Amino acid sequence: MWTCPLKRVSEGGTWNLGFVDQDGTVIWPDAPVLPGTTMLLLQSLDTPKQVTAPVQLADVPKMAAAFATNTTIGVRSLSALDDVQFSQDHPVLAALREGYAGIPGDRL
Repeated sequence: MWTCPLKRVSEGGTWNLGFVDQDGTVIWPDAPVLPGTTMLLLQSLDTPKQVTAPVQLADVPKMAAAFATNTTIGVRSLSALDDVQFSQDHPVLAALREGYAGIPGDRL
């Protein structure tokens, strides 16, 4: 996981990072990132509620779940960031996976 000079969480080397807060809202870190296709597709879903907001390193322990996205893995739960443990079976993660799987592919 990378952080910007302001200590905001941003992304990984080949993946975007998202969090689920205690209220079940998906939080996409507001930091310099390369917007991935999977992240953009997930942001187009109507549910669950999603926001883009700064996530400081100090905010990470307050999150209920964390996940990584890219075109190869879709939505992968993260078990930990540093010494902070996360739920891997949070219902919002299941909703994201289901929503992602339901996005129709482009016709070739």
